[in-house]
Order: sequence, then C-alpha cells, then structure tokens
Amino acid sequence: SSVAGALIDAVNKHNERNPGKEVIFLNYAAVDPDFTNSKCSYWHFRFDADTSMKMEAMGTAIKEDASVKKDVKNVYLLNQNYSHGQQVAKFAKENLSRKRPDVKVVGEDLHPLAQVRDFAPYIAKIKASGADTVITGNWGSDLTLLIKAANEGGYNGKFFTYYTVVTGTPSALGTNGEGKVYQVAYGHYHMGGQVGQWLN
Repeated sequence: SSVAGALIDAVNKHNERNPGKEVIFLNYAAVDPDFTNSKCSYWHFRFDADTSMKMEAMGTAIKEDASVKKDVKNVYLLNQNYSHGQQVAKFAKENLSRKRPDVKVVGEDLHPLAQVRDFAPYIAKIKASGADTVITGNWGSDLTLLIKAANEGGYNGKFFTYYTVVTGTPSALGTNGEGKVYQVAYGHYHMGGQVGQWLN
C-alpha cells in the first residue's frame, strides 16, 4: 500500500501536467481503504476488496459460521508493521467488539515486514496468551514462516488470514492446515480448473 500510495500521487501529478495523455493506475493488490475513501483518485481503480471489507466478511464468519464460532474465544493479532498490518489489527478489534463482544483480544504484535526469519518466539507468546485463534494479514515469507513455526511449535489454534494462497504458503501448510487455517477472499464461480481445491 505504501508503494501504491506513491503511485497514485505520481499518476495524479502526471495527469494534471499532461492533459490528453492521462494514465490509469489499475491496482490489483494494495488494499488500503483510504485509496477509495479519503485519498480517492479518479485515476485509480482497485480490483481487490480492501482491508476493512475483508475483515467485515471475516468478522461475520467468526460470528455466524457454526464450524468456527464456538471455537473462537481468545484472539491474538499478529501482523506486519506497515499500513495493511496496522489496519488488519484495527479493523479486527472494531469488528470483534461489534459482532462478537464475548471474544477477548489476548495479545497483539506488529513485527517488521519481511525481516523475521524465526517466528518461534511469537508462537511461544501466542501459546502463553491462551489464544485459540490468530488473526493475521501476513503474506509471503512472513505467513509461510509463521505457519511453519506454529506447526513446529505445536500450536493447534486456528488462523484467520488474508493471503494463505500466496505462493509457498500452501506447501508450508501441507495437511497441517486442514480445519485450522482460513482465508477471507472472493472468487468467481465460472472459472475453470480446480482453484482452491487444496483448502478442501
């Protein structure tokens, strides 16, 4: 999102200075809600649902999905320390207090983006907190290494994630994620192939 914010500013300036030669920023992944709210630009179009929209869906699932709602009582928020991770934590607390006031946030950490190589200390903190669920917006190596550390550290709680299907994470999960790892995402039912079959 920090890169996308800079791109939106650059596109706005370019288009103002170059009438008749405007460009459009087609954004497929930067999910800062401000890009379609307070920092909305006519020249920016996002295909992805933003952080708050996905958390709204996740909060509804935690409230209404019979297969998970009885198990979610104590939540740990573990996120990357940049705009998306900070917003995941903010919107998770807001959503839980509104939809599941009985759920306690028993811990919260923001860690450096793509710098942590060993998540074992975080898993130890999560286990010590008594959390039965982790909500994370982590992606890439930060999510893969987190899941690996959870498997190695014997953490059996649930993970509610945004980006479990990003390259490398399904392999790190293996069969250990079955019934434990959830992803909030959107899909198109008319696509061919077996997209998402590994989640079954």
